[in-house]
Amino acid sequence: MTEEEKKAQEAAEKAEKERLEKERLEKEKAEKEKDKLYSESYVKGLRDEAAKWRTQLRAAEEKLGKLDSVDMEEYQQLKQKAKEAEQKELETKGEWDKAKQIIMDNHAKELAKKDEAIAKKDTEIAKLQAELNNTILENAVAIEASAAKCVNPMLLSLWMGREARVVTLDDERRVVKLFNEDGTHRLNSKGDPMTIKERLEEMKQDPQFAVLFEGGVAGAGSKTERGGSGKQVNPWKKETLNLTEQGRIVRENPELAKRLATEAGAVLYTG
Repeated sequence: MTEEEKKAQEAAEKAEKERLEKERLEKEKAEKEKDKLYSESYVKGLRDEAAKWRTQLRAAEEKLGKLDSVDMEEYQQLKQKAKEAEQKELETKGEWDKAKQIIMDNHAKELAKKDEAIAKKDTEIAKLQAELNNTILENAVAIEASAAKCVNPMLLSLWMGREARVVTLDDERRVVKLFNEDGTHRLNSKGDPMTIKERLEEMKQDPQFAVLFEGGVAGAGSKTERGGSGKQVNPWKKETLNLTEQGRIVRENPELAKRLATEAGAVLYTG
């Protein structure tokens, strides 16, 4: 072994000892920072650093065949730096991916909260709109009922609730429309949409509804409220409709009136 080779070997052994010590220190440092989240710019810096050391290492390895032109200590240092840079790049990339996933998870949670809040608001809006429509309908019926000298506004409101609905027009205005049982628009003698006023005038001429107005008389079907078997006859049902009996039950037993109206698919407004 020549003197130059001997010196190169000693330098390599020294470099190896230094590398092992440095590796031990780096591992301790890595343990302390293993939970650290790195920024994207920091990760990019590590990648650039690793690339730099890899370039220098390749240049040194190209000279390895010419021992007299290689500084073994420098070679070992370059090799170690390249290895450390690559390792740190991999570790930090994992931390960045974890940080990115945390951000995405938090974003998804915030979107879920927002969707939940929107759904809650939509429910509240729908409820308020329904209450508004009921108020508009009740007020419209009450105004015309007073003008028509209705003596039982509650029953009239109940019946009109079957025929009338509040409709929202394209310009956002809410108007009351009357409908037939088959869902078609109720029209007056001129073929125009019937108004509540016109419907009440029509009802005053109908013996079935005359009892609801001042000076009216009960029409057909105003007899007993019970069948031959003693079973309660529901005066809210179409086949046993009896406005006089409805009025009596409302006065004497409001809870029974509500139940019978509900069974007949109607809503009884009592206040």
